[in-house]
Amino acid sequence: MQIALIILKSGIEIITMAEQMDEEPSCHMKDPYKIMEDGTLEPWPRYTIDTDVMLYSDNIATIVEPTSELKKKYELVTK
Repeated sequence: MQIALIILKSGIEIITMAEQMDEEPSCHMKDPYKIMEDGTLEPWPRYTIDTDVMLYSDNIATIVEPTSELKKKYELVTK
């Protein structure tokens, strides 16, 4: 698993520990956080205590490398 920035087709941006899978669901996320407009991080999805979330490929627009600043912010909230 590595820290990744996942952009959903809905426009939601998520920073998470991610592992791409060969089968559907195609992405395993651990400790996902939604990136808010002001740059703060909010646990995602809301209203759950689950820290492991699976995504299907048809929901994902792209998966990219986050900036080092965003990585540091993520590491602070997940420790």
